[in-house]
Amino acid sequence: MSPLYVGHEPRLDAADMDPVCRRMDECSGNIAVFCNSGFQRSLPFLCYYLRTRHPMTAPTTARAVDIVLPQVFPADHACPSQRAAYIKTIGSLLDPLFVQD
Repeated sequence: MSPLYVGHEPRLDAADMDPVCRRMDECSGNIAVFCNSGFQRSLPFLCYYLRTRHPMTAPTTARAVDIVLPQVFPADHACPSQRAAYIKTIGSLLDPLFVQD
């Protein structure tokens, strides 16, 4: 593990993201999403936003990745193994938040 990631817990907390999602809903136009203390969280956050605020458009993590990834990293979306890696990694963070009873 890189020293940069020591103490970094790979998880997302809905309680942290929901207030930001509400603020995004109040905005119009483009929104910039930055990393958090050097940790890339924009892709998982945007996928979370789509899944919570636009569930008909992005009912799954895979669909959310397919919406966001071509706009952020077109070359990665074009590569099936890279796309699959994003879906797996982001899914491991998001899917537990969307477990149905």
